Amino acid sequence: MLTRSHWICTLAVAISWATGLGGWAHGDERSDPLLDRFNRGSHSVTAFEDVIVVPMDSKRVLPHQTVIIRSGRIFAMGRTGEIDIPEGAERIDGRDKYLVPGLVDMHFHLFPADGGTDPESVDHALALIVANGVTSARSTLGSPNHLEIRDRIRTGKTFGPTLYLASPPLHSKETPTPARVRELVYQYKTDGFDLIKLVLKDRTDYDSAVVAAREVGLPIFGHVGAAIGIEHALEVGQSIEHLDGYVRVVEEDLKRLAGLVRATRRANVWNCPTQFFHECLYSRDLAKVGSYAGVSLVRQSVRDEWNRQKTEAIGKHADKEAELATRRRIIKALRDGGVRLLVGSDSPGDFRVPGFAMVEEMRSLHRAGMTPYEVLDSATRLPADYFSALREFGTVEVGKRADLILLNANPLQDIDAVLDQAGVMLRGAWLPRSVLDDAAKRHAAALF
Repeated sequence: MLTRSHWICTLAVAISWATGLGGWAHGDERSDPLLDRFNRGSHSVTAFEDVIVVPMDSKRVLPHQTVIIRSGRIFAMGRTGEIDIPEGAERIDGRDKYLVPGLVDMHFHLFPADGGTDPESVDHALALIVANGVTSARSTLGSPNHLEIRDRIRTGKTFGPTLYLASPPLHSKETPTPARVRELVYQYKTDGFDLIKLVLKDRTDYDSAVVAAREVGLPIFGHVGAAIGIEHALEVGQSIEHLDGYVRVVEEDLKRLAGLVRATRRANVWNCPTQFFHECLYSRDLAKVGSYAGVSLVRQSVRDEWNRQKTEAIGKHADKEAELATRRRIIKALRDGGVRLLVGSDSPGDFRVPGFAMVEEMRSLHRAGMTPYEVLDSATRLPADYFSALREFGTVEVGKRADLILLNANPLQDIDAVLDQAGVMLRGAWLPRSVLDDAAKRHAAALF
């Protein structure tokens, strides 16, 4: 069960894992309906018939398409009636439905929720995000045990999305010398992490990490402390989380925003705003946070505790609506300026249910001024571009991994259509809505 104290100690837990004090100890293999269905379905043949495809290679739709899935890949796609459906294929009626790429959560916390090594907490969170159409995720708070979790998913022993793993975070306090920073970067590359997480406050340590990451060929991302500064982070090409650095500068001088946007575009730097996290954190409306997607699935006793803590926080902290407005202004300016934005839920957490929080972040970005197409692009194609994996996923095209969502409405007209899912396909395995709804109820109640 998740409690406030568990989330406060998250960074400390990650550091203890990084130094070898923690581990991953999965118990005996358990029967999991989702995993069983995935392992059966990922090697089967499936046909979406007469569906409207939203390929996300541009702002367009392709009506009356038949899409054939074989061995986890999009095998064929074309006009209905012109594509032969293999004998024995599972046929899915796509009439008046929209087939879109699976979502990618670019700021997800993969760790045992209780600060220990309980594998079931991880299993619950992974199932919840897939139940909401998230078929890939970037874990942004690394731990050595995540490597085994990724391997278990790859080998069909654990149900979950395709994972991209950040290293354990580099902290100046825990890495006291540039030499130690460099050593850790090389170690994390050897271990198999996909990118380096920076939370460094010392400029010398920071620059040492940047140089080492370039040498080993791993991208860098993370926070931007005051001692580092947004300008320097842009100079070295760090991908930025939470709009760190931007908010501080813009609140001091709004006129500097245009220059920051141009500098970000020139540096080709990615941003993952996590706007919903901040809206949730700063909200002073208990009814509103209680109505966020997925919260109703959490046990009442947990929701009561969240409300108690939120009420207490409201009494202690100043109104942050001005900062939220600043964040929305920055998001809109970055998008209008051609900066590439990513969608990240920053979940799990209070009122932020995995998977559901991803959809809420998409809503938040839309409220900030992004169009439905821009939001969907930031949740599908652009993450694949971020990982230099556009040949693998991110759009609906022949040859790509069959990570798909079947929607009941057009997401290019209304971003809320992303919540109205008829089913999800994960690496070729079809998961209908009835199965996913049951899974969401079970796993939300068990996780929190």
